[in-house]
Amino acid sequence: MQETITLSRREMQRAQVLEQVVRGALSLRAATAMIKVCYRQAKRLLARYRQEGPKGLAHQRRGRTAPNALGPEIRQRVLVLHREVYAQFNDTHFVEMLEEREGLRIGRESVRRWLRGAGIRPKRRRRPPRHRSRRLTSPEDLEQARQDVAAYKKFQGLCREFEQVTERLAELGRAEEQEKKRLKSESNKTGK
Repeated sequence: MQETITLSRREMQRAQVLEQVVRGALSLRAATAMIKVCYRQAKRLLARYRQEGPKGLAHQRRGRTAPNALGPEIRQRVLVLHREVYAQFNDTHFVEMLEEREGLRIGRESVRRWLRGAGIRPKRRRRPPRHRSRRLTSPEDLEQARQDVAAYKKFQGLCREFEQVTERLAELGRAEEQEKKRLKSESNKTGK
């Protein structure tokens, strides 16, 4: 009987590179850069590859349950308690009651995942957020807005007047410069 080994893409690349090292086509130092590990880790991988072959490169915990996983009997007990005793409770309150009354300390997300996996929906449907409506304006607010608009229009008028005065002063300044140049050129003509 032949054993099937499942390797990830990274583990397959490591197996190919370490095979080149075993054949002598590649140095271990060069292989460390290709498989992106330090030299000491590459030595450990090479030793495991020589001892077990490609199987030694696979993660050792692959296919096993997590050591801190809660057993199926606890999951079943939680589901039964929710159906029979705590059916009206939402997820968070249910978790609090499990710890307080039943002595079961389980994370809320784990309980939520178990309940949804068993087809038990949340107690409250999530509603979309309500649109924030604008406040009705009072007569005082309207009057203040009118005053603000009037003040802004007055300010705009003053700005236009300021621009006109500034432009007129600039024109006068240019005219004065031209007059000085004209007088200077006339004095130069008569003085010669």
